[in-house]
Amino acid sequence: MLLFPRVILTLNGRVVAAVVSVQDIDLESFSLSENSEFIEIIERAREEFKTGKRVSLAEMKGEFLG
Repeated sequence: MLLFPRVILTLNGRVVAAVVSVQDIDLESFSLSENSEFIEIIERAREEFKTGKRVSLAEMKGEFLG
C-alpha cells in the first residue's frame, strides 16, 4: 500500500501528468529524467540498439579493462 497515493491527470482521456510524493522517488533518477541532454543520449542509444548497433559484454570488457 502506498503511503502517498499518486494522482494521475488526464486530458481528453489521455494521461498527461502524474503527481507523486518525492518520498517514493530516487531523487537522482528524477533529476536525470528532467535533463534534456541525458534524455537525448538515452533516445539515441535506443535507436542505435533498434538498428542493430550493439556492444557485447566481451567487447565492453576489452574496451575498459584492456
